[in-house]
This record gives sequence, structure tokens and C-alpha cells, in this order.
Amino acid sequence: MNIELSSRSKGKQLIEKAKAMQDVLRERAANTESLRMVDPQTVEDFKKAGFFKMFQSSYWGGYECHPSDIFRVQELLAQACTSSAWIMGVVGVHNWQLAHYPKKAQEDVWGKSTDVLLSSSYAPTGKVTEVEGGAAS
Repeated sequence: MNIELSSRSKGKQLIEKAKAMQDVLRERAANTESLRMVDPQTVEDFKKAGFFKMFQSSYWGGYECHPSDIFRVQELLAQACTSSAWIMGVVGVHNWQLAHYPKKAQEDVWGKSTDVLLSSSYAPTGKVTEVEGGAAS
């Protein structure tokens, strides 16, 4: 089976897992809000479901899912808990970004475990100009 068919099939499975997870995410949403971070159990559930591997290279055990499947999973998660969906996307996309780094960097991160999660911050690039009554970009 070629990787395109395999990744589309996996994407459909993950979409179903996202639908099945909506109720528990709704139940945890208030806790996520009060913790001011995604409930750690949610991150574990996302790992177990394979959501972070959607973005990851098959070389490192990932699923290389089609972007439309990734977006659909994130949309379904967001219907239940926007914060959790946001974190799934931000953390997950770093697996895709790491695939563009030299193999040594990939080995440094995933050499011992392909389940390692990573994230970074992005430097703000916008400029704000103060104007009467507020700010304009």
C-alpha cells in the first residue's frame, strides 16, 4: 500500500477518534480554563490517540496525514475545547517542522523515543502604531 492511501486511511480513523473524544473534552474544558493550561490527561489522550503523529514523518513512525484530515481533527477537537485543539495543532506542527531540519536534529529529538513532543515560541513580527483612541497595526 502506498503512503498516500495509508495516510488517508489513518486520517479517517483519527477523525473518528476526535469525534469520540468530544464529550470528555467538553467535561474537561472548565478544568483547562481554571488550570490555565491544557489538562495533562488530555495531552496523554492526544498522544494515545495518535493526533501528534498526524504531522510526523513516517521515517519516525508518524502518519504523514493529509492536511485536510489534520484540520478536520483539530476542528472537531475545537468544537469541544478550543484550548486543547490549539495545543494539539501548535505542538503537532512542530513534528512537521522538525522534519525540515537536518537528520542530526531529528535524531537528537526522536532518537530515543519517537513520542517526544516539542514546541517553541514564535517571535512577534507585527508592528503597532499608537493612534488617538487606541492602536492601529
